[in-house]
Amino acid sequence: MGNHEGAAAATEAAESAVTTTEEAVESAAGSASDAMDAAEDVSTTVADDVATTTGEAAEAVEGAASDAADAVSDTAQSAAEATEAAIENTGAGADQTITPDVLTLDGFDLDGVKDMIDGSDLGAMQKQMLTTAVETAQNSPEMLEQALAQLRSALGY
Repeated sequence: MGNHEGAAAATEAAESAVTTTEEAVESAAGSASDAMDAAEDVSTTVADDVATTTGEAAEAVEGAASDAADAVSDTAQSAAEATEAAIENTGAGADQTITPDVLTLDGFDLDGVKDMIDGSDLGAMQKQMLTTAVETAQNSPEMLEQALAQLRSALGY
């Protein structure tokens, strides 16, 4: 019976080893499952954080774009108002200094005409020719009318 007892002890040892191995496999499987759950939790948290950060960044960009659009709109409005005011002031300034009446026979004023010619955007040679024509014609109504007609045309009146 000695062999029998040795075989029984070996069988018992083998069964114990199998049980221990099974327990180790179950433990490892549980640990692996726990690790997978933990990795999934971390992945979900990271995804949520990325989504939140992306959303916040998108809101910030949208806010900045809206602010920039408002600033451009305000600047355009200010420029339009400034242009309108400049046009109004330019018209008022022209009415207060020299009127186109000086370019007619009835309202002719040699100094006013000279000021108008000097203040124009005409070239220097054209300014000189028109000034000379008006000065030469100032004593002859017919010649003066022709000189003033040339001057009105050159100045855009």
